[in-house]
Amino acid sequence: MPLADGAEKYSIAAEAKVVVVGKLGHVKETAVVAGWRIEGTIAATKVIFGVAGDGRKMSYEFLCSCCPKAKAPSVKMMTRQEGLWFLIPKGRGWTSAGSCTDPGWRPLEERAAFEEFYRKRGR
Repeated sequence: MPLADGAEKYSIAAEAKVVVVGKLGHVKETAVVAGWRIEGTIAATKVIFGVAGDGRKMSYEFLCSCCPKAKAPSVKMMTRQEGLWFLIPKGRGWTSAGSCTDPGWRPLEERAAFEEFYRKRGR
């Protein structure tokens, strides 16, 4: 999942209602007519933006509608290490604030840049 430069890089941050540091667990990947459904639980350890409790388990569901149907999208990085999750509400849970192939996860190395983005926006 390459990161874009400039405004495109921050478009997910502009759409997100909540940004947390966390790791995805209890993952279930299912092939569906519209693509791949990824479900699991994000164990949030820190809230970067928005309202969500630290230490909270957040129900997560993402439909990767632009993913090739022959192969499930890789979720290894999201389950092995904490990262930034850019989320919007979906029912009683959360989904990605990104596009059809973007699960909403970014490496922690990007944290300072996104925190600066939110500071500059005055949120």
